[in-house]
Amino acid sequence: MGEHMIKGYTIVMSLLLGYGFLHAAVTRRSLTPDEKKTINSTYHKQLSDLSKKYSFTITSAGTGYFFLNNQHLLRGYRYDPPLLSVGPSIDKKKVLDDYVNSAVFNYKIHLMPRPTDVIPTIDVLFNALQNDQELQSLIDQVKVMSDITQLRSEELVFPVIVIYPASTKASAQEALNKLYELFKNSVGNGLEPRFNEKITSFVFVAQGDGDHKKLPANAEFYEPDKVYFKPNVLNPAVNVDYHLVNPVYYEIKKGLQSLSQDLQSLARRFY
Repeated sequence: MGEHMIKGYTIVMSLLLGYGFLHAAVTRRSLTPDEKKTINSTYHKQLSDLSKKYSFTITSAGTGYFFLNNQHLLRGYRYDPPLLSVGPSIDKKKVLDDYVNSAVFNYKIHLMPRPTDVIPTIDVLFNALQNDQELQSLIDQVKVMSDITQLRSEELVFPVIVIYPASTKASAQEALNKLYELFKNSVGNGLEPRFNEKITSFVFVAQGDGDHKKLPANAEFYEPDKVYFKPNVLNPAVNVDYHLVNPVYYEIKKGLQSLSQDLQSLARRFY
């Protein structure tokens, strides 16, 4: 199928997908099981078409998600924290310490498109990966919701697209900067994932793992909002700033620098 045909097909499929959500919204009712099945079938077909366009494979990532795999476009290296084993003979403190020692290097970037924007967002992301080798080296994995009719449960909001940057704060910051530039004008779905820092309505970031953060016994490792680890989590005598910088600040700083240069240039004309 040619690229123009794929684009045309994607537009038609998006209209069909959007109609299902719009019809339910207008009639102010929940989607029926049949409507959910039709919407997800359309979405999965679009995802399959994109997999051919960018040569990624689609595999199950556990409950509710697909991994989008392409070892040539996703080349970042990410440390895997040890599994949090349980049992009477397990030294729980050592297990947690080992986990935290690795998890502090790992961040997640969450994209929160509206259901009808999921496919275009993945298209933009993989097109950028295809054309940016530095971005390829900054991302290890991408996963996406398998059911876009269920963005939240009673207790939590599900990240729609999860991007796993390569380990280290520096790599996560560079990945965030690039993704911000890609999606800074995108409009989110109005939902915010748990334990995340809001960059825009569309882009969110967090350190570590939400399932670890939700356990009350692990609160001691995190700052009060549980977005980042405490600065002294690895060593009580040493503080480390784990916070990523919102790329918006870079834009503001650049704008102020430009304004300062303009004012200096103007001042030289009068003095």
